[in-house]
Amino acid sequence: MYILTLNAGSSSLKIQLIDPKKWKVLYKGHADGIGLPFCEYKSSHGCCDTPGIKKHEQALNFCIKKMLESKVIKDLSEIKAVGHRIVHGGEKYKTATKITTKISRYSTPLFIKQWKRKLISTVSRQVFMKNTA
Repeated sequence: MYILTLNAGSSSLKIQLIDPKKWKVLYKGHADGIGLPFCEYKSSHGCCDTPGIKKHEQALNFCIKKMLESKVIKDLSEIKAVGHRIVHGGEKYKTATKITTKISRYSTPLFIKQWKRKLISTVSRQVFMKNTA
């Protein structure tokens, strides 16, 4: 069982694949320059230029493709959880806080932009489909 974490910025996307039993990062990937003429991809297994990545969803698919090509996992069914980093909790949450249903009602509309929600939804759907196939 592995955890995939996402950190989407305005023109970048970082992913990490974590083995929670060993609390070890198995793979890191970073697409930088999303929406620009050339997007650079760096990972714990190499780097490359990726012309034509216009949206975060494309970057996510590219990151996942590169992660699978690295063979750290065989397919997405090995991922059992997906998370996204929320940087700021406003005036209400000033320290690290577990995201519960109550907190997500406050933070989701305020701090996770629509495209980030779509990104989380996309990767979660991909993982879910692999785990139920």
